[in-house]
Amino acid sequence: MTSLLLICFNKVYNEIEMKMFKKSYRFGLLSILSILCVGAFSFASRGKNVINVEAKIDINDYTACEEAYLDNDPSTLLSELRTITSPGQAGSYNSLWSTYKSAYTKDNGKIFDYYSLSTNYDPDKDHSRNYSKEGDMFNREHSIPQSWWGSGTTNQGADPFIVIPTDGFVNNARDSYPFGMVKNATKTFSYSKLGYPEQSTWGYSQLVFEPDDSVKGDLARIYFYSISKYSESYKWNQKEGTAVYTNDASTNFGLTNYAVRLFSLWSNLDPVSDWERHVNNAIAAIQGNRNPFIDHPEYADVLWGNVRGYTRYVVEGVQLSKTNITVRKGNTVSINATSENNSNISWSVGDDNVISIDKAVSESSENIVITALNGGSSLLTATVTIDDQEYSAVCNVAVTEETPVVHVESISLNRTSLNLKVGDTFTLVATILPEDSTNKNVRWSASNPGVANINPANGLVAAFGEGTCVITATSEDGGLTATCTVTVSNSSSSSGGCGGNIVTTSVLLSSISVIGVVMILFRRKKQQ
Repeated sequence: MTSLLLICFNKVYNEIEMKMFKKSYRFGLLSILSILCVGAFSFASRGKNVINVEAKIDINDYTACEEAYLDNDPSTLLSELRTITSPGQAGSYNSLWSTYKSAYTKDNGKIFDYYSLSTNYDPDKDHSRNYSKEGDMFNREHSIPQSWWGSGTTNQGADPFIVIPTDGFVNNARDSYPFGMVKNATKTFSYSKLGYPEQSTWGYSQLVFEPDDSVKGDLARIYFYSISKYSESYKWNQKEGTAVYTNDASTNFGLTNYAVRLFSLWSNLDPVSDWERHVNNAIAAIQGNRNPFIDHPEYADVLWGNVRGYTRYVVEGVQLSKTNITVRKGNTVSINATSENNSNISWSVGDDNVISIDKAVSESSENIVITALNGGSSLLTATVTIDDQEYSAVCNVAVTEETPVVHVESISLNRTSLNLKVGDTFTLVATILPEDSTNKNVRWSASNPGVANINPANGLVAAFGEGTCVITATSEDGGLTATCTVTVSNSSSSSGGCGGNIVTTSVLLSSISVIGVVMILFRRKKQQ
């Protein structure tokens, strides 16, 4: 780049009628040209940064999420959620105190404590002393315990959506036990308790911690957030974490059946409050991302609505995970029922020419698989008898006629590797063949969204931090994949890339300018 500029300067220099100028002024002309080019390069570089800022992901834009939600497409919905939560980066562990003051302070100026609601802590004074009883002080509580994922005070270890203010004494008693519904308490506090759950109800028999009903939904939505923000959260299953996280991303997107059942119950028992909205807005202003399940709690229904034991609210009689289903002829779809007595649920089909169910599991099962046979609609009814009282729940199933399908045979990207600097962007384009494929939709994902992520609406890759990230495009039809490896380096580096050349060229041309001016002054002095 530098050599090319000097050649251009020389050409302009020689083309001018040099006889009109004294030799000393030739240096001046070269200096002026140098200064102008430095300015042009600086302007171009600044313009590039402006473009990158404008291209960043809008954390308030749920348009793509809404489309996936309406399509009842859980995989795409989660991918879209991870796209809009990815820009936010947690601050330092010590900065949580100031974040609490902005996000978790009540109208009376006191800290909101999730484990001991009666306390009145000063955000500046009541977190740096010892405690011996409930009400002594508050501290930073990892609502998802550090021991589950290997500790650390970055990312989830300092994320104020996850690390919340709680009473120090009660927090210490909670230890790293999972949340749950306590049947037999071993310790009780003013607004929470520790003990054992009902094994036959929950399928879990170890110690659990139960907070007050008024914050159960808040905590449930924190766990939903963990799945949408941290792509490897399913691995947070060390020690008691095995009760909550599966260590398998393909299973419930990382949550165990126990966790889904518990948190779906809690999130519906305790709906989103104005307080949660305040916290969401305050943290978004500081950290740069939101908890999407505070903005849209209904998204959990799509992600986990078909999981065994999922419930949308406290069950009276029998409830279904879905009340309306549309399915294409020849396809299958699952549905589950939740009741006070799940072992006594029976199923019936209104029109067995339209849909069928597996007769072998149609009795005494809370889950059923529906097969779409022919176009039309049919009712599916779940019935349970409790204390001689019969309860029923109905789902309307609509079957659409199958149309000729041209399946996807291949998918490719316009680039298989990219080298970007922090702040840079690049648009990836996925090509589906054959061109007349019936379903040409593509799902995008990023292996390391803290390094780079992709906007699924337009394929725009944005670089956020140093490292390597694999962007994957997956065809909805057939699940075929194509990848691009993105390597991101620090934008401040001057080695390689456009940025480095601009800096180097600017410095060199500035030096030429100075030399030119010095030569002019020297020639004038000599002539005098």
